Amino acid sequence: MSYNTTFDIITRYNLRQPISVIYFRDTWACHVGDKDQYLELTIHDSTKGVMDLHYWRIDIDIDSNTRSGPDNDLEIEHHCLLVPKLTKNGIPDPLSEPYYAIIDSQWLDVVPDSETGWPTFKKHKIHV
Repeated sequence: MSYNTTFDIITRYNLRQPISVIYFRDTWACHVGDKDQYLELTIHDSTKGVMDLHYWRIDIDIDSNTRSGPDNDLEIEHHCLLVPKLTKNGIPDPLSEPYYAIIDSQWLDVVPDSETGWPTFKKHKIHV
């Protein structure tokens, strides 16, 4: 999915709504506009949550400019969905910590690597 503007992404992030992202060249980013421009995300520590999903602290540098992305679609390694960590009442409050589960296009939970702790795409099926 492509977002029209960086403002659209930041609004979804601030409201703790799901966000479509891609992973390429060790970079997490959201596609912006109809050109190959991307807004980078920073993935931090993870915590295990409900139903064995791993939740990652996600930050967006709202002061950064978009940058060029992959030269072609073949460089995109994964299409993913950031799903906010829900509360007892559903969607989290906008002032809550920005924790999201990262779900890839095969419906796999992105988990921390056992050695580095960084996100990895090992086979860890979501239990529903």
